[in-house]
Amino acid sequence: MRFLLIPLIPPVPTTRGGRQRTQMLYNALSRVGKTDFFLNCKVVLPVSELNELRADYNLVGFHHYVEKSEGNLWDGMISRVKNKEARSYMARNLSYNPSKDAIKAL
Repeated sequence: MRFLLIPLIPPVPTTRGGRQRTQMLYNALSRVGKTDFFLNCKVVLPVSELNELRADYNLVGFHHYVEKSEGNLWDGMISRVKNKEARSYMARNLSYNPSKDAIKAL
């Protein structure tokens, strides 16, 4: 089984709850099958963190987005743009399918 995890928060360093949650999701999915990691976040990561993600989390892609502001006309458009690259990656790699076993792993 193969998974593509697309979090909005990086798992390293595990100094905050959101990062710990991302790490736990990755670990749970990795126990069930091969898990690829596509990070889609608004934080610019240092090269050292990206290298760690490539080595330890099978990072296959990274997208950095910038939000204009909260609660305005841009919100709907930005949410569509944020996921465009991840969806494009999934379309090129057709081995990602929904699985009931993933729910059991989580």
